[in-house]
Amino acid sequence: SILNDNSNLFIGAGGNGSITVANGGNVILNASVFALGQQSNNTGTGLVTGTNSSLSAYGMNVGLSGGGNLAVANGGRVSSETSLLLAYEGANSSVLVTDPQSSLSTVSDIRVGDFGNGTLTIANGGNVTDGGALYLGYQINGTVTVTGANSSINVVNETDVGIYGNGSFTISNG
Repeated sequence: SILNDNSNLFIGAGGNGSITVANGGNVILNASVFALGQQSNNTGTGLVTGTNSSLSAYGMNVGLSGGGNLAVANGGRVSSETSLLLAYEGANSSVLVTDPQSSLSTVSDIRVGDFGNGTLTIANGGNVTDGGALYLGYQINGTVTVTGANSSINVVNETDVGIYGNGSFTISNG
Protein backbone atom coordinates (compact mmCIF):
# COMPACT_ATOMS: atom_id res chain seq x y z
CA SER A 1 0.00 0.00 0.00
CA ILE A 2 1.25 3.48 -0.86
CA LEU A 3 0.30 6.96 0.33
CA ASN A 4 1.75 9.41 -2.19
CA ASP A 5 0.92 13.02 -1.28
CA ASN A 6 2.05 16.53 -2.14
CA SER A 7 0.93 18.10 1.14
CA ASN A 8 2.32 18.12 4.67
CA LEU A 9 1.55 15.29 7.08
CA PHE A 10 1.25 16.35 10.73
CA ILE A 11 0.74 13.71 13.44
CA GLY A 12 -0.23 15.14 16.83
CA ALA A 13 -1.49 18.44 15.40
CA GLY A 14 -4.65 19.10 17.41
CA GLY A 15 -4.42 16.20 19.81
CA ASN A 16 -2.26 13.14 20.29
CA GLY A 17 -1.75 11.03 17.18
CA SER A 18 0.17 8.10 15.78
CA ILE A 19 1.14 6.60 12.45
CA THR A 20 2.38 3.10 11.69
CA VAL A 21 3.92 2.12 8.37
CA ALA A 22 4.33 -1.66 8.28
CA ASN A 23 4.33 -4.81 6.15
CA GLY A 24 5.80 -3.14 3.06
CA GLY A 25 3.70 0.03 3.28
CA ASN A 26 5.12 3.26 1.87
CA VAL A 27 4.46 6.91 2.67
CA ILE A 28 5.89 9.36 0.11
CA LEU A 29 5.52 13.09 0.78
CA ASN A 30 6.71 14.93 -2.32
CA ALA A 31 8.09 18.40 -1.51
CA SER A 32 6.30 18.22 1.83
CA VAL A 33 7.03 18.07 5.56
CA PHE A 34 6.43 15.19 7.95
CA ALA A 35 6.03 16.32 11.56
CA LEU A 36 5.35 14.43 14.77
CA GLY A 37 3.99 16.53 17.67
CA GLN A 38 3.13 19.57 15.59
CA GLN A 39 1.31 21.53 18.33
CA SER A 40 2.41 22.17 21.92
CA ASN A 41 0.86 19.88 24.54
CA ASN A 42 0.32 17.21 21.87
CA THR A 43 2.37 14.12 21.12
CA GLY A 44 2.96 12.48 17.76
CA THR A 45 4.27 8.93 17.54
CA GLY A 46 5.54 7.15 14.45
CA LEU A 47 6.63 3.59 13.75
CA VAL A 48 8.14 2.40 10.47
CA THR A 49 8.70 -1.33 10.72
CA GLY A 50 9.39 -4.26 8.45
CA THR A 51 11.33 -4.94 5.28
CA ASN A 52 10.29 -2.67 2.39
CA SER A 53 8.32 -0.37 4.73
CA SER A 54 9.33 3.25 4.19
CA LEU A 55 8.53 6.87 4.89
CA SER A 56 10.09 9.66 2.85
CA ALA A 57 9.52 13.41 3.00
CA TYR A 58 11.09 16.65 1.85
CA GLY A 59 11.67 17.74 5.47
CA MET A 60 11.18 16.04 8.81
CA ASN A 61 10.45 17.33 12.33
CA VAL A 62 10.19 14.99 15.29
CA GLY A 63 8.80 17.14 18.08
CA LEU A 64 7.94 20.35 16.24
CA SER A 65 6.18 22.18 19.09
CA GLY A 66 4.91 19.15 21.01
CA GLY A 67 6.52 15.83 21.83
CA GLY A 68 7.52 13.47 19.06
CA ASN A 69 8.73 9.88 19.06
CA LEU A 70 9.81 7.97 15.97
CA ALA A 71 10.96 4.34 15.82
CA VAL A 72 12.44 2.68 12.74
CA ALA A 73 12.71 -1.08 13.23
CA ASN A 74 12.91 -4.51 11.63
CA GLY A 75 14.32 -3.22 8.33
CA GLY A 76 12.15 -0.10 8.00
CA ARG A 77 13.52 2.95 6.15
CA VAL A 78 13.00 6.68 6.75
CA SER A 79 14.47 9.44 4.58
CA SER A 80 14.40 13.21 4.36
CA GLU A 81 15.36 15.12 1.22
CA THR A 82 16.58 17.95 3.44
CA SER A 83 17.11 17.89 7.21
CA LEU A 84 15.82 16.23 10.36
CA LEU A 85 15.03 18.55 13.27
CA LEU A 86 14.69 16.58 16.48
CA ALA A 87 13.07 18.44 19.41
CA TYR A 88 12.36 21.83 17.94
CA GLU A 89 10.55 24.59 19.93
CA GLY A 90 10.78 23.25 23.49
CA ALA A 91 9.66 19.69 22.88
CA ASN A 92 10.98 16.45 24.38
CA SER A 93 11.50 14.04 21.51
CA SER A 94 13.26 10.86 20.50
CA VAL A 95 14.22 8.81 17.46
CA LEU A 96 15.20 5.14 17.67
CA VAL A 97 16.74 3.31 14.71
CA THR A 98 17.12 -0.35 15.63
CA ASP A 99 17.74 -3.73 14.03
CA PRO A 100 19.74 -4.77 10.95
CA GLN A 101 18.71 -3.11 7.67
CA SER A 102 16.78 -0.36 9.52
CA SER A 103 17.89 3.06 8.33
CA LEU A 104 17.32 6.78 8.60
CA SER A 105 18.94 9.12 6.06
CA THR A 106 19.00 12.83 5.35
CA VAL A 107 20.45 14.88 2.51
CA SER A 108 21.20 17.77 4.88
CA ASP A 109 21.77 18.31 8.62
CA ILE A 110 20.46 16.43 11.63
CA ARG A 111 19.87 18.67 14.66
CA VAL A 112 19.30 16.82 17.93
CA GLY A 113 18.03 19.14 20.68
CA ASP A 114 17.35 22.06 18.36
CA PHE A 115 15.25 24.14 20.79
CA GLY A 116 14.15 21.25 23.03
CA ASN A 117 15.44 18.01 24.53
CA GLY A 118 16.24 15.43 21.86
CA THR A 119 17.60 11.90 21.86
CA LEU A 120 18.75 9.85 18.86
CA THR A 121 19.51 6.18 19.57
CA ILE A 122 20.99 3.81 16.99
CA ALA A 123 21.03 0.20 18.22
CA ASN A 124 21.21 -3.47 17.28
CA GLY A 125 22.65 -2.89 13.80
CA GLY A 126 20.60 0.18 12.82
CA ASN A 127 22.13 2.79 10.52
CA VAL A 128 21.86 6.57 10.20
CA THR A 129 23.32 8.52 7.27
CA ASP A 130 23.56 12.29 7.72
CA GLY A 131 24.22 14.05 4.41
CA GLY A 132 25.13 17.30 6.18
CA ALA A 133 26.34 18.16 9.66
CA LEU A 134 25.33 16.58 12.96
CA TYR A 135 24.48 19.10 15.69
CA LEU A 136 23.94 17.86 19.26
CA GLY A 137 22.58 20.36 21.76
CA TYR A 138 22.07 23.00 19.11
CA GLN A 139 20.17 25.23 21.52
CA ILE A 140 19.06 23.01 24.43
CA ASN A 141 19.96 19.32 25.09
CA GLY A 142 20.90 16.76 22.45
CA THR A 143 22.05 13.18 22.96
CA VAL A 144 23.17 10.59 20.42
CA THR A 145 23.89 7.00 21.43
CA VAL A 146 25.26 4.39 19.03
CA THR A 147 25.25 0.95 20.62
CA GLY A 148 25.52 -2.67 19.54
CA ALA A 149 27.36 -4.57 16.84
CA ASN A 150 27.09 -3.08 13.35
CA SER A 151 25.18 0.00 14.53
CA SER A 152 26.50 3.10 12.78
CA ILE A 153 26.12 6.77 12.03
CA ASN A 154 27.78 8.25 8.96
CA VAL A 155 28.13 12.04 8.85
CA VAL A 156 29.25 13.81 5.66
CA ASN A 157 30.22 17.13 7.28
CA GLU A 158 31.21 18.10 10.81
CA THR A 159 29.83 16.81 14.09
CA ASP A 160 29.31 19.53 16.73
CA VAL A 161 28.57 18.50 20.31
CA GLY A 162 27.12 21.22 22.55
CA ILE A 163 26.86 24.24 20.25
CA TYR A 164 24.73 26.61 22.32
CA GLY A 165 23.24 23.92 24.57
CA ASN A 166 24.38 20.64 26.09
CA GLY A 167 25.42 17.77 23.84
CA SER A 168 26.37 14.17 24.48
CA PHE A 169 27.68 11.57 22.02
CA THR A 170 28.19 7.95 23.17
CA ILE A 171 29.46 5.00 21.14
CA SER A 172 29.45 1.66 22.98
CA ASN A 173 29.11 -2.12 22.87
CA GLY A 174 30.11 -2.51 19.27
